[in-house]
Amino acid sequence: MNVAILSDIVDVFDCKRKPLSTMMRAHMKGNIPYYSANGIIDYINQSAFCGEYILIAEDGSVKTEDNHPVIKLTKPGERFWVSNHAHVIRAKNGINNKYLFYNLSCININQCITGAVQLKVSQENLLRLKVVLHSPEQQQHIVGTTSSLQ
Repeated sequence: MNVAILSDIVDVFDCKRKPLSTMMRAHMKGNIPYYSANGIIDYINQSAFCGEYILIAEDGSVKTEDNHPVIKLTKPGERFWVSNHAHVIRAKNGINNKYLFYNLSCININQCITGAVQLKVSQENLLRLKVVLHSPEQQQHIVGTTSSLQ
């Protein structure tokens, strides 16, 4: 078991995020999820992403009552769009994306938050997070065990 800095173990896709106003979305109605900080807020007819990604709330309601991040794991093969209110990351090769999702789901996000009125998790602060990194075999076991509990 090692400790890793998040920036060393993820790819960041925030540059592919694109906000769409309510009016724009009204002209794009469809069945593809449009994610914002707290999950799906609409459905549109276009996608910017496809596959399993980790979405972490960037601003607004960025944490749960237990100080864990507001976080979502998309499904393999899922097509979706993300506003600029959620970070989009994916584990690099050799690291199980679901393992990283479960790992990040349990951290105390307060260490990343700035702002008193409008809470914010900047990309810079997020990527400084230290996470426990188990061996690939242990990651798979943890994912298997955790998935069976859901």
